[in-house]
Amino acid sequence: MCCGDNLQAQARNVARFEMVVCTFVLVFAAPTWVYMDMEYPDRSKDHAVLYAIFVGGATIELAVSTILYTGTEQDNISKCATWLSINVIGLIMCTVDTIITIISTLDLPQSLPKIIFNGLNYYFLFIVNSYMNEIKGNKQLPECSQPVLYL
Repeated sequence: MCCGDNLQAQARNVARFEMVVCTFVLVFAAPTWVYMDMEYPDRSKDHAVLYAIFVGGATIELAVSTILYTGTEQDNISKCATWLSINVIGLIMCTVDTIITIISTLDLPQSLPKIIFNGLNYYFLFIVNSYMNEIKGNKQLPECSQPVLYL
């Protein structure tokens, strides 16, 4: 596995990666889009709804990634489950969009970024889900007052 020494570090790095990407989108990509609409005003009406969805999605993902980060710091399953639930819903929508794009355009190179994005997000879901299972397993282990020796 990559991204860390243990599942907690890996899940924390997933949160960090998403926070950096969302911050980049909000600080650099979104203002660039507004500038492009100012340069080409005839397209601005078409892009207004897409821009709102784009910025809204990045803002929500930034907040949810922050919840995941604090969940990994506190070993809090409910915070990690919040991230997992929201990202499963988002990934289902992105997967359906990717399938529709592939079918409608029949252009795999155009769909390749979406396919890579979905694959990366499936991997992130796997990491966080594995981390949550590890937390559940650690909470179910009985604590022993004395060490047990097996001969």
